[in-house]
Amino acid sequence: MSAGSPAPSPVAAKLARPPTDDVVLRPDTLADFRRATRRRLALVCAPAGYGKTTVAAAAIERLGLESIWYKLDVLDHDPVVFLASLTEALRQRFADFGDAIRERLRTTAEAPFPVEHLQAMFVTECERRVDRDVHIVLDDYHEAAESVELNRTLDYLLADLPGSLRFIVLTRYDPAFSVHRMRVAGDVAAVGAEALRFDAEQPGKPRQFFHPVMDPHYNGMPSMISETTWCRPNRFRSEAPLYFAAYGALQHSDCIVHFALDSGHWSVKPGFFMQPWTLMTPAMMGQFPAAALLYRRGLVT
Repeated sequence: MSAGSPAPSPVAAKLARPPTDDVVLRPDTLADFRRATRRRLALVCAPAGYGKTTVAAAAIERLGLESIWYKLDVLDHDPVVFLASLTEALRQRFADFGDAIRERLRTTAEAPFPVEHLQAMFVTECERRVDRDVHIVLDDYHEAAESVELNRTLDYLLADLPGSLRFIVLTRYDPAFSVHRMRVAGDVAAVGAEALRFDAEQPGKPRQFFHPVMDPHYNGMPSMISETTWCRPNRFRSEAPLYFAAYGALQHSDCIVHFALDSGHWSVKPGFFMQPWTLMTPAMMGQFPAAALLYRRGLVT
């Protein structure tokens, strides 16, 4: 979508705040979030499966922070979609926020205007209407991280929005927008995987666990690992199948889902952000029969 097309209505699910019932936070985790959310930008960066969304939502609630929640996806590769949706999100907190932006977007088909103008209108509206501290939570930033246009828009907002607006970005990888200058100025704080982990099991408390392939049990029965992640000790990630099989056997997992094939031929793309999950190398694909045998027989000591 270009700046000359009508802005879409945001999907309700993209603005939905995740549930936080029965979430127990470690005191040091809450302290990390309290420290991070005082900065202009809080980065919550950890691989899949570490509970970024759940822990962040619970921490924001416990700290009593006013916030809007926005879940990014491929549609947000277009900064017009992103800004139009953020406008709708802020209208939930500030009545009539963005009336001029909405009207301008309705007429863009007749009189297109640069995305930079939309950015400026958004910042001006925030300066006029946002009269208290609000945290903008951007969940699943990695889903749109490849968009150069989106990252430029985030650079603009982080540099020019009023100080009453702060960002909390949840992502699996380091962001592609510019944070170096903000780090130097002390405007960035990070919450990493260590802060998100669960405590060891304690008497009288729910069963807790921490290892890289986490599979919770329900009513004493295992479920399945629906998304996988692992460390990156080598270029081809060739340890992954055996790694999953070993942890799956130890947990008695019913199933471990691995990402499907990228293409019909071998392919190694070291610079590709999805490279950690590709199966398109002989080193990985050739291990699956052995991994399946290890997993089914529970050959783990």
